[in-house]
Amino acid sequence: MILRRSHNLNGLTIHKGEYIGFNGYSGVGKSTLFNLLTGSDVYAMDQLFATLDSVSRPAVLPHGGKILLVDTVGFIRKLPHDLVKAFRATLEEAKLADVLVIVSDAADQELPNRHRTVEEVLDSLGATEAPRIDALNKCDLCQAGEDLLPGSVRISARTGEGTDLLLCKIEEALDAGTQEIQFLLPFDRYQAMAKLRKLGSVLSEEYVDEGALLTMRLGVSEIAYAEQLGVKILDKDRK
Repeated sequence: MILRRSHNLNGLTIHKGEYIGFNGYSGVGKSTLFNLLTGSDVYAMDQLFATLDSVSRPAVLPHGGKILLVDTVGFIRKLPHDLVKAFRATLEEAKLADVLVIVSDAADQELPNRHRTVEEVLDSLGATEAPRIDALNKCDLCQAGEDLLPGSVRISARTGEGTDLLLCKIEEALDAGTQEIQFLLPFDRYQAMAKLRKLGSVLSEEYVDEGALLTMRLGVSEIAYAEQLGVKILDKDRK
């Protein structure tokens, strides 16, 4: 596996551990949920292709981590051939995501088939490495005991129900396989700061006599790369 430290999306530089892709069938409420979590006003209507291009906005996780939510074009079954090429570049951005959130409509009688369609499209695009979280939207329109999509987070973008839990699930998925590390970047190595920032979100940063003291949540390969840049790891066992 190639270590991806950063990439560009619509002119933005996105660091590893920040990109959360929202995917789902058209009309399931992705954009409404996106607006709720980011405080944005992206056009949201229950109609086909209300979102034609991916839209990205920052959001904050429960413990203060910064992420970038990306709302993509809604999927439909048997996408017409003349539209496949037009939307493929937008859909392929899913391959870059650190976590994929599949948003489904709890009130949709075709829920199983449409959820399967989204998963098939993601698989066909090669978006198979990132963890996936199922968000069952419009749960306020169905009975509380119904297990329509096993393992999913029941939410309502209209009322806000379950969205805190969804953010916690995203945070857990991003933290999987990582550890919280504190290290010192000496001033004589300060030119490496830009490269360090591309490894992931900086949880804290302060300056002491010896250099910059940073706390980040990184995977094993990122920690090894940071050491190559000349940082001094202060506590490798910190979780």
